[in-house]
Amino acid sequence: VYIGLGMLTKGPVGLLPVAIWATHAALNRNWSVFARTRPLIGMTLALAIVLPWYVVMAVQHGRAFTDFALGHEIVERMLSEQSFGAPARGFFYYFKIWPGDAAPWSVLFVASIGWIAWRWSSLDRAPRQAVIFAAAWFISVFLVFSVSRSKVPHYVLPAYPAAALLIGVF
Repeated sequence: VYIGLGMLTKGPVGLLPVAIWATHAALNRNWSVFARTRPLIGMTLALAIVLPWYVVMAVQHGRAFTDFALGHEIVERMLSEQSFGAPARGFFYYFKIWPGDAAPWSVLFVASIGWIAWRWSSLDRAPRQAVIFAAAWFISVFLVFSVSRSKVPHYVLPAYPAAALLIGVF
């Protein structure tokens, strides 16, 4: 339901929690989660929420809607560096700007990563799972938006809560 609502309001970015969930499952090597969560039922619910609006808009506005909603808002933003009129920004753009944008918390974030790596073997299961989840969240946001050719600084805002969780473990 929430994926459908996210897609309804933000388009494909609403699928970001699915990327985080899949990354978390991969990091845990827990493939049974895909069977337990019944993704077909979830996808059906998400489509039941999203499709009526897209169908109505396509019927009312025809090609103008599909060209803008699909062509400009999705395809062009993913494939073109010029969709915002910003200069070309490479794959590592967010990795370069995030430390400054997140300052002073980025210093604590780096310290927490070092501390977690140092203390990993002595951490109990619950903190380890929290770290794996937060790391999956942080990494997924950076990777998803780094792949896009069109980049603006606020795209990685969803990574901030994950960074705060990692700092909290520290």
